[in-house]
Amino acid sequence: MAILNPDVLVLNRYSVVKLIGQGGMGAVYEAIDQHLGHRVALKQIVAQGRHIDKAFEREAKLLASLRHPALPRVTDYFVDPLGHFLVMDFIAGEDLLQLLANRRTPFPIAQVLLWADQVLDALVYLHAQQPPVIHRDIKPQNIKLAATDKIMLLDFGLAKTLDKLQVGSARSTMIGYTFDYAPLEQIQGTNTNEQTDLYLFAATFYHLLTNTLPTDALTRAAALIRQQPDPLQAAHLVNPQISFAVSTLLLQSMALNPNERPSSAMALRTALQRATNVHQPDLIVSSAGMPTLHMSSSASTASQATVPNPASMPSRNLGSNSNTLAPVSKPNPYVRYEPIKKTARAANKVIKITFSALLTGTFLTTMIEPTTPNLVLLIFVIGSVLGGVFLARRPWKDIILFAGAWFILLVFINLLSS
Repeated sequence: MAILNPDVLVLNRYSVVKLIGQGGMGAVYEAIDQHLGHRVALKQIVAQGRHIDKAFEREAKLLASLRHPALPRVTDYFVDPLGHFLVMDFIAGEDLLQLLANRRTPFPIAQVLLWADQVLDALVYLHAQQPPVIHRDIKPQNIKLAATDKIMLLDFGLAKTLDKLQVGSARSTMIGYTFDYAPLEQIQGTNTNEQTDLYLFAATFYHLLTNTLPTDALTRAAALIRQQPDPLQAAHLVNPQISFAVSTLLLQSMALNPNERPSSAMALRTALQRATNVHQPDLIVSSAGMPTLHMSSSASTASQATVPNPASMPSRNLGSNSNTLAPVSKPNPYVRYEPIKKTARAANKVIKITFSALLTGTFLTTMIEPTTPNLVLLIFVIGSVLGGVFLARRPWKDIILFAGAWFILLVFINLLSS
């Protein structure tokens, strides 16, 4: 696919400013609408096929009818020799991946969970369309932060029916994905549905909550085929500020088997609200006019994703004679030892700092040989601080070598003096 250069005029109306993003389905550009004089996002889809023009028109009309506060509007569509185009609202500002990179630490938990609720509200709306609109590329780069902590979910995909069309030489190549966040069925090119979006959502917010990319689905599948533990570490072990309930919901939503994920975006949203103690009226109407359910502590438990007991959470194994994921009865044996390991690491750090401080304090006092008690105390304190700050950062073997060298030097000095 040829990338459009700046100042290219598409349809004698949209002047390309720059490329915003590119993927398997095409590219997105910032452009100027020469008729109205404002900025737009121009989504180019390079597609071929006997029925693609009519299908694209039908699906573009569906997208243009969507109205939700977290979704940019589709304002126009057209077919051009350069490809099929959607014209959408241009959303300025940095995306969440850029903001996360600038912070270098995870976002505050409460803030991320508010964003998660907004994304799930948008997914509930998209999946309720007929046919359902499946995003297929949820990731931090496709979420932008607008005013008053509101998020915008960008680059939402075409409706489910268009995924079945021939595009180019391979089926379903119109719909791109991002490897780090994609579920196994999407990487394998099999059927994608609402549960695909739930995996993408969970992988995205795992990254935002931990500042760590989740282990990709292929690596996880390979480990499970070898009957090894799932290498995806629970989010609350990566970031202890995350509650166990939220961490478990993320793991459930990132199950390799789509049938083991929550039944819907609404079910996941309800469970996440319960896990985070979000108390809302039982039923509200969003600004898009779509009724959404907010569960209070006494609300019904129907159609919700459950938070399983950790002892009942099976690891997953891929059977050699089946294309589905078979549960294994044994839980992950390593999770229960994590608190002991954390305590041991903390104790080791305290012992190392204490030993290093005493070692350097004694060393300086012995070498300088101060003449007054106050001077002895001062030199010992200075040495202890130096040891606790600098020497304690070294491995244990370096500290032991320093202690051994000091002992040898002390013996040598005593021999000389005698």
